[in-house]
Amino acid sequence: MIQCATGADGLECLVWELTVDGAIIEIEPQAVAPNLFRLQSPALALDETCRVTHREGRKLTVRFAG
Repeated sequence: MIQCATGADGLECLVWELTVDGAIIEIEPQAVAPNLFRLQSPALALDETCRVTHREGRKLTVRFAG
């Protein structure tokens, strides 16, 4: 799930690839993800602030920012 700093409802996403430095995720076609957000997944033990480094259609490449 993508959580925005504005406190708005989170966006569902699919994590395609996960590394120690970042991830490739896919969002819904109508969704708009900000350039900086929190990526959370209890199933993956993931809770990271992310910065988008590349966008291609519905897929986003993100780097963990902290």
